[in-house]
Amino acid sequence: MTIGSNEFVLFLMGPTASGKTELAIEISKLIDSKIISVDSALVYRGMDIGTAKPDKETLKKFPHELIDICEPEDSFSVNDFIDLATTQIELAFKENKLPILVGGTSFYFNALEHGISNLPASTDKSRKHFNDQLKKLGSEKLHDNLKEVDPKSAARIHPNDSQRITRALEVYDLSGETLSSLQGKKNHKKLNLKIKKIILMPKRSELHERIEERFIDMIKNGFLDGRFIHYSASFKKIREYGFLGGEKHGLATLYYPDGRLRSTTPWYQGMRDGNVLRYSKDLNQKITTYSYKEGKIYEISK
Repeated sequence: MTIGSNEFVLFLMGPTASGKTELAIEISKLIDSKIISVDSALVYRGMDIGTAKPDKETLKKFPHELIDICEPEDSFSVNDFIDLATTQIELAFKENKLPILVGGTSFYFNALEHGISNLPASTDKSRKHFNDQLKKLGSEKLHDNLKEVDPKSAARIHPNDSQRITRALEVYDLSGETLSSLQGKKNHKKLNLKIKKIILMPKRSELHERIEERFIDMIKNGFLDGRFIHYSASFKKIREYGFLGGEKHGLATLYYPDGRLRSTTPWYQGMRDGNVLRYSKDLNQKITTYSYKEGKIYEISK
């Protein structure tokens, strides 16, 4: 079945492990479609286990655009995503196919639907300047500097979130305007197409079971044998975590993609609110459940 002249874009959304990929594939079996991934992690090659990337056989049978398109050390911004996604949407319409945008990065969906702020692009010179400032002064001092020029941004950025702090300072330095004021003007690159949405919301108990099963599968497939990946809020830099082991709250060694040791940091730093399950190595025993909320980690069960 092909789509007619009444062109629209399908957003297939939902929480982790809600069945989005499976539904996108079933729809593509019935309607000529182009599946476009909306996931900030799946763009990176080699990051397969911890991101729940569809396996190679699935991708061969049902190709997904915007998967495995750059290396982990490459910068990939929401601007990049919008440009590439828009191109794929246009190609889908030319081929008389339904563009199915599927994934779990709500920030990307929101950017397509409502547009983004027209922020100044980072430059090598400005990036180096603020990285040097970070090394010299530390994130808390830079956060104090941000309070002076952009108190609204400083109020919502944690003093330890060095990447967002330096970006906010960089925006002010390059444009003379604060990040908070520029972010209030969100219509740049807005998708001017009709959008239909399918939002999957399984029962909470069912969703928790699926997430737990997925997590166990990740460990069985060697996730803990590799490194954990952590993204900045702006998706411009990637950090990799490897467990040191033994620490109560799992201190992790901080690596950059070149493998060189940089520092140690709590493994939960930068996480979104949620729960983390810790298992024994043989997976036969659930050791602890942690809850992460508003920058703090809580041990909620043993």
